[in-house]
Amino acid sequence: MWLGGTANGNYGPILNLTLSSANSNYCIDNAVVMQTYPDSVINLGKLGGNLKVYKKRNNDGIVEQTYAYVKFDISGLNNQQAESAKLSFRGKTGDANFNDLFKLGLYAVTQDWKGDTVKWKTKPSINASKMDTSLLNSSSARKEFNTNGTKLIDFINEEVRKGSKSIGLAIMSFGKDSTDNMWIGGLANGNYGPVLDLKYQTVYGSIPPAQVVLNPNGGNFIINVNVKLVNKPAKDSVFYTIGKGTVEDPTRNSTLFPEAGLTFTDTTTLKVIASRDGVYGNMVTATYNVLPVASPVFNPSPMVKYQKKVEVTISTTPADAVIYYSKDGSDPSEPYTQAIQLTQTTTLKTKAFSADFAYETPVVEATYQIVNTEDLPGTGPAGVGYKNLTRDNQPEVGLWLKPEAFTGLTDGSEVKLWNDMSGNS
Repeated sequence: MWLGGTANGNYGPILNLTLSSANSNYCIDNAVVMQTYPDSVINLGKLGGNLKVYKKRNNDGIVEQTYAYVKFDISGLNNQQAESAKLSFRGKTGDANFNDLFKLGLYAVTQDWKGDTVKWKTKPSINASKMDTSLLNSSSARKEFNTNGTKLIDFINEEVRKGSKSIGLAIMSFGKDSTDNMWIGGLANGNYGPVLDLKYQTVYGSIPPAQVVLNPNGGNFIINVNVKLVNKPAKDSVFYTIGKGTVEDPTRNSTLFPEAGLTFTDTTTLKVIASRDGVYGNMVTATYNVLPVASPVFNPSPMVKYQKKVEVTISTTPADAVIYYSKDGSDPSEPYTQAIQLTQTTTLKTKAFSADFAYETPVVEATYQIVNTEDLPGTGPAGVGYKNLTRDNQPEVGLWLKPEAFTGLTDGSEVKLWNDMSGNS
């Protein structure tokens, strides 16, 4: 009796594997939150297991929301990139007067949750951007959320990339007021429950992309800044998004980062993410604060005191910027053309303008202290020095020695430290 081995060619053992490229998953957890009952965990058993999804005006005319959370297991997608995703549900409105009027929105939940603990006051956060939409009408046939771009698939793939074992989604009514006689099937309703259908590409053994390194990685800049990628492997594709304030995360449908880099002439937030063989890396975010004119700088430093006078210069960039200053504490209004001579303690204020005066910097101020010393006798022994060297009309340094300390010394035999007897500290 024998079996072919590795040396026996087509007589060797073969293991045939079939990898599914699609699956359908019913939700594994669900919850309902009601603005009307902010401190309560809603008992779905009392709702027949259904998920309520509506908004309605209360007796005071204020619109209050009721919406649902659903959770799906994605652990089977480990190291696989989903290529399409569809969420479907069964539900209806029991009021024929509202047929086809009610729109449902699908939102990404950005933190984990457990259905038996969720309250309105402590409900999990959701992304404000609606992913997909659907209609709720008087038919209980299964309905799908209509795809709105790639937001749902991008959310799922990002959670897969992070190693998440599940995803949470929120379903709520939007648009006009609705009736409370609106529901969708939940976890307890068997084949009436929400279903997430996924199709994906198997990428077992793929090496994740290298971490994106930006140069510079954010900061403050004048006029413009050019941002480049550092040591990007040839196999990696880097996608980016830019904007001000809230910036959407980049996906494989975003713009490729150019080899020459990106140049910003205004304050900009940049988000980048690398992809290799369908696997995403970690997203990198950097903000570049770009101003047309730098805040003016005084020279020399105002942190020390000056004897009798000091010559102060003011500088900024770019070279065509216009500088104004004042010496009397008022708002800067005097054009700066040459160094400023100060012979007494003075507070300088300055600000700079762009060449077209479309931009001005905040006011910068500095106080220069001028000390006018005179060669007059001090108050120490023999009229030399004073222990406080900042006192007006005193020499800057004075040293007074007491020769009696030589007693008992032989020339060259010892170095002796003598105390300063002038009264200086």
